Amino acid sequence: MDYLVRLAPNSIFPILRVDLRFSDFELGLLVSVFLWTYGILSPAAGFIGDRFSRRTVVIAAVAAWSVVTMLSAAVTRPWHFIVMRGVLGAAEVCFMPTAQALIADYHDVTTRSKAVGLFEVGSYCGIFLAGLPVAYSASRLGWRIMLLLCGVIGLMLAYAMHMSLPRTANSERAADYSPISVAEALSVLKVPSVLAITVCFCLHSASFWVTTAFLPLFIYEHHHLSLELAAFRGTFYNQLSAAIIMPVFGAISDFYSSRNPTNRFSICAIAILAAPPALLAVGLGAHASTLLFGLLLLGVPAAATDASWMPMLCNVTAPRRRATAFGLLNMASCLTGGIAALVAALLMKSLGLGIVITSLGALYVALCALLLFAGYVLLPRDSVAQQVKAVIPG
Repeated sequence: MDYLVRLAPNSIFPILRVDLRFSDFELGLLVSVFLWTYGILSPAAGFIGDRFSRRTVVIAAVAAWSVVTMLSAAVTRPWHFIVMRGVLGAAEVCFMPTAQALIADYHDVTTRSKAVGLFEVGSYCGIFLAGLPVAYSASRLGWRIMLLLCGVIGLMLAYAMHMSLPRTANSERAADYSPISVAEALSVLKVPSVLAITVCFCLHSASFWVTTAFLPLFIYEHHHLSLELAAFRGTFYNQLSAAIIMPVFGAISDFYSSRNPTNRFSICAIAILAAPPALLAVGLGAHASTLLFGLLLLGVPAAATDASWMPMLCNVTAPRRRATAFGLLNMASCLTGGIAALVAALLMKSLGLGIVITSLGALYVALCALLLFAGYVLLPRDSVAQQVKAVIPG
């Protein structure tokens, strides 16, 4: 639901152009305002997830974004919708860093990537649901009814989480649980590996948000498909591929990194090399088969990165600071993704969306190099084990 409600408008851009008379710049702003709000508030959201009950925080976030989604159905002008996207960003912001930290609390290095991977499979399902199902319901029921339905389903999910999530303190934080201070939370900024992982997340986020926001529109215009079919192809194949690959990649990453934490960084870097040829096939391919190949291949770097961010952070941050650290990642990556989406919107008329999408491959080359540097140079001195040794000699 997290990704469904944030991405639903992307699949109905052609409808919004007609119904609310959105310009290309306003479409880009619709994506960017959400990301900028979400990003600016992310460090505070991570701090909330470290200081208060993580169970309560995630349930409250789900309920809040569901209400905002329902209210968004009442907008009548582009700027109304843009403002509500900013409010949605504020409502959603606490969920992801807190949920990631909650999962990490219950899993060690031998199962952490698999657990995070299964969680991210839900995100991929949300991205797919924001494609064909959203476009289909918006075309037949109207986009306002579609948003109301998303909100109702979200409220039902919040109630189900309230009834099912365990109320007991998690085992890893229970041994030393006291309210974290602002100074302790901000100390994650002093860890070079955390900063390097943050930059890596930014590079991935820039590509993710451009492709996620504009891929259905690109397929709709370039391949001359219907709105529903364009939304389906733009969200299904890459998410299906990632969902299938994710558990396998997570198991491999956990197995090798339990012996040497550096392996988690190097395995992820290798998988990321699939991104440039995938983006080339998507952006410049003239045939449906080439597009399909590129979309399926895009699932490889998506699965590798999403299964790795929190486990990488766990190598260099203590349990009580992990939500804050992930909040830092969210802030930097969302601000970057918002800028990238807006720049893409401004460039797509002059360069064409195909060229814009293809050029994103360069970001993954830089990401691969930085991951290897973080794993082989920074990790050995920044690991949690090394931090403990520095405090307790011998």
